Amino acid sequence: MALTLQKMCENAARRYGMRLEAGERGLYHTVNWIHTLESEQAAHFLHGGELVFTTGIGAEGADWLLHFADELKAREACGLVVNLGPYVAELPEGLKAYCNENDFPLFTVPWETRLVDMTRDFCNRIIEREKKEESMIGILKSLILYPQRIEDYAQGLERNGLLRDEGCLVVCMKIREQAERLPEHYETFLKGKLEHFFCQENLRYVNFKLDDAEVYLLFDWKEGSGKLSGQIAMLQHDREELVQFHVGVGAQDGKLETLSENYKRAKGLLSVCEKRRRSILCYDELDLERVLLAVSDKAVLQAYYNDSVGRLLAYDMENGTQYTKVLSTYLQFDGSIKQAADVLFVHRNTINYQLGRIKKILGCGFSTLEEKMKLRLAFLAGDFL
Repeated sequence: MALTLQKMCENAARRYGMRLEAGERGLYHTVNWIHTLESEQAAHFLHGGELVFTTGIGAEGADWLLHFADELKAREACGLVVNLGPYVAELPEGLKAYCNENDFPLFTVPWETRLVDMTRDFCNRIIEREKKEESMIGILKSLILYPQRIEDYAQGLERNGLLRDEGCLVVCMKIREQAERLPEHYETFLKGKLEHFFCQENLRYVNFKLDDAEVYLLFDWKEGSGKLSGQIAMLQHDREELVQFHVGVGAQDGKLETLSENYKRAKGLLSVCEKRRRSILCYDELDLERVLLAVSDKAVLQAYYNDSVGRLLAYDMENGTQYTKVLSTYLQFDGSIKQAADVLFVHRNTINYQLGRIKKILGCGFSTLEEKMKLRLAFLAGDFL
């Protein structure tokens, strides 16, 4: 569970004279580390999520602070703390306006505050939080990998304030493999935005990497999948450089005791997102796919796919045709030749001709409901392979 600026600074006013000057709406930003900088040229050393301290030593006047804050914001820092004193006597109004407009928290501390004590205190709190979170994540990963040993993890869960019947929504995220030229710090930016949203919702959550996916466990999420889907969809267009990612969401009524099963569901949906070019798929919004997700032996799905449409796929690969795509589109629109022709940008006569060729290749028709269902199910199975 991330340490937010709001949590970090709860007692800082009393202990260090720390004061929030602007950017209050950004207090839900997560703090990954503390860093001291005195020049905007050194901001490229940041990884993202740092709370930056500065005294202004070596700078002339206070106008440089606006450019400094702008560079820190671009580097995904979570906030700025200015040590008021001989180098920065007061904050320029333009800086406050910028921070309010961009939800970038701006703090001040008096010159009398010993920054070495303050930054050490903040760093120790971050380290302490990380150690506690690492312990919890270790238990949760074990619960995913070895669900039959849940009794062994019960005490560890309780020590971390979790119960085996506690509600737990599994969210798996992966940047699509075809994404080109990943923008600098994009993954940090993406995680920061998601965690900001979770913190705004006052959610308890943990994040870790398992296999090749980022995993978020949201405890007692009661809003349904719609709100989460909308927030994730907004992130696809949150930067000029559009980098697509895919998200699979497990069952809404998931519990910690069924964590392993729900993780497999959420993780399994990532490949379906990839094939269908979807940003997000939620288990509760699926129909037939739920049945296919429950098939643990993928060889069964592969055999069914091969028996149904494998011959057509082999023909396409050998002859450079796209009959598999034509049949899939035709079935997707419930046998509508007009809709299939519109989507594939061809004439209806072309679709009719191609469907005739497909029947000969497969050695079967698809005029009855049973025939259509068999082929449609085979294409759905292909999404999970």
